[in-house]
Amino acid sequence: MAKKKETQEGLVAQLDGGTVEIKYSADSTEKGLIKFTPKGKDFEISADDLLSIIRDNFAEKELAIALTDTTVNKIFMVDVIRQFNFEALQDYKKGDIVSIKAFQPYPYVLAALEEAYNKCKISGEVEAIEVSKFTEALEGLKKRNEDFVKTLNKLNDK
Repeated sequence: MAKKKETQEGLVAQLDGGTVEIKYSADSTEKGLIKFTPKGKDFEISADDLLSIIRDNFAEKELAIALTDTTVNKIFMVDVIRQFNFEALQDYKKGDIVSIKAFQPYPYVLAALEEAYNKCKISGEVEAIEVSKFTEALEGLKKRNEDFVKTLNKLNDK
C-alpha cells in the first residue's frame, strides 16, 4: 500500500518498489509529467501517456475510457428502455396490470452499469453529444427554473 505525502509542489507516493511523484516541479506541472523512481532510477511519463496505457490495457475498455478521458468535449449518450408496471384502479378493468416501456436518453457509461444490474435495456447506437449543446441546454433550463420560481413566489405572495 502506498504512503502518500503532499509536498508544496505536489504529491509523493512511497511504494514498495519505489516512489511516484506528481507536480514535483513547474515543468512537470506544465507538461503533465509523472516521475517514477523504481529503486533509485528515475524516468518520466506524461499523464496522458499513462492514461493511454491504462485505457489500452483495461479489461472493460469503454469504462476505462470514460474514467480516464482527460479532455471531455463530448458526452456519449444512448437510449435506454425502462419497464414500468402498475395495477389499474380505474379506466381499465380494476386489477389489470398495465406495462409501459419508456425510452430515455442516458449517459452510456451509466446505462451500461444499469443494464449490468438489469435495471434497464440499452437500445440503439451510442451517440456523441457535444458538451457545448449540453451546456446550452443547462443554461436554458436555468432560465426556465428561475422563471418558475418567480411565478411560484408571486402565487405564494397573493
